[in-house]
Amino acid sequence: MQGVLFLGVMWAVWVIATFFMDKSDPLRRRMAFASLLFIIVFPYQLKIGGFSVQWTAVFLIAAGYLYFARFRGMRLAYQLVYVWIAMTGYTGMLLFELYDPVWIMANRMIFYSIFIFIIAQLASSSFFTGTMFVVLGTAQGEIGYALAIMKWGFHQTAGSYSYLDIIALFLCLQCGWGVLNHLITALSEKYALKKEKGV
Repeated sequence: MQGVLFLGVMWAVWVIATFFMDKSDPLRRRMAFASLLFIIVFPYQLKIGGFSVQWTAVFLIAAGYLYFARFRGMRLAYQLVYVWIAMTGYTGMLLFELYDPVWIMANRMIFYSIFIFIIAQLASSSFFTGTMFVVLGTAQGEIGYALAIMKWGFHQTAGSYSYLDIIALFLCLQCGWGVLNHLITALSEKYALKKEKGV
């Protein structure tokens, strides 16, 4: 069933934020609220004429813009350029898949998750900034793709369950990579300290 991975990841985020994070951590309430909101709105769609979008995608876009609202000047401009790159790259891949679906030989969800994970790693060294610009860019890309194919009489719900599964797997990759980086940094510091004591 499509969307199960997304629901599982959001449930895990809610459990971690609610029961395991430090109560004084400012991210705790935001993470718990956002994950619970995504679970609640998961089955619902916003319909405007012949166009429909998942409410989850709408809230992902809102969360992305709220995050980037704290940037100013050239830094904000750079981040919006990255969002544009993620949006056009993702939309282009979807259109190319529509034109020639044979070229995606791997599992679609895994392929797109790795693709946007690579974009996040190349464009940003910050975990949250990389995550947010990819989520914002791809969510907008979903809307762009749905609007583009409407001209040919196709109907696609923007931010569909399959897209949410791609985002969920991307978040798992991001978190796994972040944990691996922290472990490598901690081991390097420990090794450097031991070497210094040995000298």
